Amino acid sequence: LSIVFRIYPRMIRSLAQREHKKVNLVLQHNDVKVDRKVLNQISEMLNHLLRNGVYHGIETESDRISVGKLPEGILALETKIENNVLLVTVSDDGKGIDPAKIAAKAVEKGLYSEEEIKRMSEKDIINIIFQSNFSTAETVDLTSGRGLGLAIVKQKVDMLGGSLSLETTVGKGTKFIIQLPIARSLIRALLIRSGEQIYSIALDDIQNLSEVPVDEIREINNQEYIIHVDQKELLRLY
Repeated sequence: LSIVFRIYPRMIRSLAQREHKKVNLVLQHNDVKVDRKVLNQISEMLNHLLRNGVYHGIETESDRISVGKLPEGILALETKIENNVLLVTVSDDGKGIDPAKIAAKAVEKGLYSEEEIKRMSEKDIINIIFQSNFSTAETVDLTSGRGLGLAIVKQKVDMLGGSLSLETTVGKGTKFIIQLPIARSLIRALLIRSGEQIYSIALDDIQNLSEVPVDEIREINNQEYIIHVDQKELLRLY
């Protein structure tokens, strides 16, 4: 992951200057090694999360001072492996996510009615930020406002068979937590059931799939066979 992490200090420094903010990027455990398929996807996910931290999380210097915080915000990226699972956290000590503001913006954009919002839990309201085309930014530019960043992160995490959650406290900050499998479990597989047992077979190892009626099974010399029509051959079942 150190290959991916190399680009972030300069990126955050440039973005912070553009947003007139002071941001200290803290990188931890960037010597973690993962499957190449995971590595290729992580770069874009972290890019969105770190940009989100600078743009939406960390306050301006004057705003931080006014609420008794240090003028420089902390944006932390940590990775570690536990039980063959890659844990990635991106956290900031910024203003946190206010569910009331998310709800108001969702109603304003026509994503939900006021009645629907009232029936939703605070967690569900906060998770609206992962929906496509949702953004709290007032303007649209190359950095933010298109409402795609966090939706892309969620899509990629789902694609890799992982999970994405967040913890946030208004006025104190936000933490995004990603859990990803790091190796073989990323391979697309076919799940089959035999009796009470479920088996996983990598799709790369499967030549074809055939549905065979039970009455087409033939017994030859105490062995059961099926006729493979396409290949015109007998296949032993076991």
